[in-house]
Amino acid sequence: MVKISDVLIELKIQNWTLDGEPKTEAEFKKSFRKVTGEDSNGSAILTDDESKFGVTWSQIKTKKTELETAEKNMSDKDKGKQKLKSLGLTDDEITALIGE
Repeated sequence: MVKISDVLIELKIQNWTLDGEPKTEAEFKKSFRKVTGEDSNGSAILTDDESKFGVTWSQIKTKKTELETAEKNMSDKDKGKQKLKSLGLTDDEITALIGE
């Protein structure tokens, strides 16, 4: 299953927070915050100003559908490799584990 956080990463959206797994545009707007800087204590300054998000719900849904389609078409071996990559393993480490 493709998560919204995976989609945001694929879309190269940086410096954000997401509370939960939104299923609708309204939920996304409520749970997504963009980091716009930091205060004098080093804590993140967050905004819910959609004009600063760098992405729309429509773009997210389109990319999510694209990723889900690609995932369905992957072999089990390729899915396993992708999961290992998402855990932070390098290609060399993955090859050492599963061969090829």
